[in-house]
Parts: sequence; C-alpha cells; structure tokens
Amino acid sequence: MANLSRKIKVFCYSILSTEKEDYCVVHSPNEKRLSAFIDSSNPVGLSELEIVSIDKPDILESDQHKANEIRKIKCFGADDGTDRIVLFKIKGESGFYFTGFHLFKYGESWKIDDFSSYISIFGKVEKIEVSEYLQFVE
Repeated sequence: MANLSRKIKVFCYSILSTEKEDYCVVHSPNEKRLSAFIDSSNPVGLSELEIVSIDKPDILESDQHKANEIRKIKCFGADDGTDRIVLFKIKGESGFYFTGFHLFKYGESWKIDDFSSYISIFGKVEKIEVSEYLQFVE
C-alpha cells in the first residue's frame, strides 16, 4: 500500500505541483516555498484533467519487451499484461502532458499494475508536444 500511495502521490504532484525536484525530501524549506507548494498541489486541479489519447507504444513490439512481459505475467499470475501511454490535457491550459501505465489482465478485467511504463519510468507526468508524443506510437 505504501508503494501504491507513493506512486499516486508522484503522479498527482507531477501534474499539479510547482516543485520539480522529483519529490525528494526538501530540507528546511522556507514559508514561501511551503505556501507555494500547498497552493499548487491542490487536488481539485485534477478535476480539470482530460484524457486526449490512450495508445500502445511501438516499443511493445520488440522481442525483448515481449519476453519481459511474459516473465511479469507469470510472476504475478496474470492472464496478460501490457503498457499504455496516455496524453492528457488540463482544461484552460494550452499544453499537453503524458505518462505511461502498466496493466495486468485477470480474467476479463484489466487492472493498473504500475503508474509507470517503459516510456515513463518513474510515473511522473511530463509536459510534451503532441508531435513528440506521436513519435512513441507511429
């Protein structure tokens, strides 16, 4: 649960927070920095999140990835597994964001296994241009 909570925190902070230090411990932050972090990381901002596209990155077709995926499926007792990348937009903002997820299929149901993928390693949501994003899926 702690690992899942950390991943959700990184996902949310990387979208909302003005802190861009990979969310490591900040020693002795001043009042101004604390206030800016609290203001910028209000989870209400996530209510404006729109998914623009969910795609299968080209790297999933490599033999190495397929072999790794088979090992993961066996290890976790899943029926199938895959990665997907997601292009996001926040209403009222001009830029786009992306991240990846790893999914396992158990029976008929897909479950998010990880808030990261081969494309977005640490689960951070990154700003991206649409043309850059399309390079992962074309």
